[in-house]
Amino acid sequence: MSRENMVYEGKRTLACIVASLMYAIGVNLFVVPAQLYSGGLMGICQVIRTLLVEYLHMNFHSFDIAGIIYYIINVPIFIIAFTRMGRKFFAKTLVTVTAMTVFLSVVPIVQVVDDTVAACVVGGIVSGAGIGIILRMASSGGGLDVVGVLLTKWRRDFSVGKV
Repeated sequence: MSRENMVYEGKRTLACIVASLMYAIGVNLFVVPAQLYSGGLMGICQVIRTLLVEYLHMNFHSFDIAGIIYYIINVPIFIIAFTRMGRKFFAKTLVTVTAMTVFLSVVPIVQVVDDTVAACVVGGIVSGAGIGIILRMASSGGGLDVVGVLLTKWRRDFSVGKV
């Protein structure tokens, strides 16, 4: 790999890390405080977190365990990314999901707006922009993104948004 290509991929990976922060801000400042759930695998992880906190009475204080659960559940998806999508996609996805997990765990859950609809809209825009940037940088945020990217490679008429 040439030096120029390495610098280019480094910039794209850095953009993925910043976009992961955007995603975590959208989720932890807007979606979670409004008692809403994300879609896809992250939504399933949020449901698991709710079950742990509400029904098993596990107290994590301001630490959001959903990010850690997301990382653990993504392990089989990492294997799929490595075997089907190649090492470069796998490496960027691993960095992106790791950054996303760290940011979801570090960004505090704080209610910024009181209106549920506003929280839904703003949280959707911010977190959706983060995921969009990650996909544009030829990476993925794990979860169903990997399935979507895999399907776009398999059939050209598919898009990640359709999945």
